[in-house]
Amino acid sequence: MNHLIFLLAIISLTILIVIWLKNHLHTSSQEKSELAIWLSQQANQQQMIQNAIQFSTLYQSINSQAISVQERKRLNRDDDVFIYGEIDFISFAKILALVSPKSGEIFYDLGSGAGKAVYAAAILYDFSKTVGVELLPGLHDVAQSLCDTFQKLFQSLFVKDRIVFINADILHVDLSIANVIFINATCFNYTLWQKILSKIANLKIGTRVIVVSKKVNHSAYQLISESFEWMSWGLSVVRVYQKIS
Repeated sequence: MNHLIFLLAIISLTILIVIWLKNHLHTSSQEKSELAIWLSQQANQQQMIQNAIQFSTLYQSINSQAISVQERKRLNRDDDVFIYGEIDFISFAKILALVSPKSGEIFYDLGSGAGKAVYAAAILYDFSKTVGVELLPGLHDVAQSLCDTFQKLFQSLFVKDRIVFINADILHVDLSIANVIFINATCFNYTLWQKILSKIANLKIGTRVIVVSKKVNHSAYQLISESFEWMSWGLSVVRVYQKIS
């Protein structure tokens, strides 16, 4: 009887997860099923769903895409590198799990936009600091402005100066303290990507770099994993590298 009750509880939880994904995640049915399976295997799946719901509340009145377009027009920046895209909370949780973040490590998002990956990282893992670097002032300001709302929604996770946003060129920011770096490089051109590769070549050994769409072709880095994951624009290749020398 106890086994039957346990089985029914698992089935009920799985159904709830699928329903939540259907209502909150804009992906294909197949990907929703795969995410539901992954989520059901996590020990903290109920807490993760609750966090995802609160996370969606954090951004419910923010149109990051529109802000990005306005900023590009205002600054006369038509470069493809500024085409905007974002993470989905559950998909990003799956991606971050690939690097097994340790308590006290430091997370950086290069090209952080409205700050979704930065806030998600702060929710999902015990990083001592999560840092977003964004060049467009409008997007940076939006990310910064959400700190107070984040504090109200996630009081137990809020620590002063734990979440930091920097309005700067990613090529000019010191990354020496980073342990985990996220780079959505989908629209980065060849020249910019080569400059980024030169920059991350100097990071400390053990640093993990999560890259969307591009490859890190450098002898100092080892490919740890390669998978297809969902972003706001659709399915993308996500590669995880570790600095080995």
